[in-house]
Amino acid sequence: MDRERYHPIPIGADLLRYNNFEFIAGGSRSPIQLMCKTFNLVLPKTNSVPVPWASGTMSLAGRTTGAYSFTITCLVGLDSQYNAWEELYKWRTQVFDHDTGRISLANEYKKTATMLIYDITAETVRATADMEGVWPSEVSDLAFSVETDTPVEVTATFFADKIYMSSF
Repeated sequence: MDRERYHPIPIGADLLRYNNFEFIAGGSRSPIQLMCKTFNLVLPKTNSVPVPWASGTMSLAGRTTGAYSFTITCLVGLDSQYNAWEELYKWRTQVFDHDTGRISLANEYKKTATMLIYDITAETVRATADMEGVWPSEVSDLAFSVETDTPVEVTATFFADKIYMSSF
């Protein structure tokens, strides 16, 4: 029997997993490196343009709607090296400074970034998303409660000019 017809993935191969990834932004200029709890990538959609053709209609690709965006959730550590909230808020302040009211120029806050998706051992990179023109549009509020005993989490929403998926 032809096993590959029914099982295209070799028995010893591992599947891409949802739960082991790292966000790195900034390159050599003030790099940010965060292990993420969640990563939600929103890709632009392409409008369909109906075009009359012979006795019917055919659809052609039109303009894209929306922009590349993504949301990450990270845990907040007490050590400044692992404090995701501090790093993300500092970057958000580069975009718009609430103290002075200054909106920065794009070249002052847009960065290149990479999302690394690891295998189950967290040592081998299985897939990457390289991004250009990345900037945080929102950093979530922190809600504290005496009834909760879980680590503090921070969520940030980003926009990107381009995203290249590779290594899949």
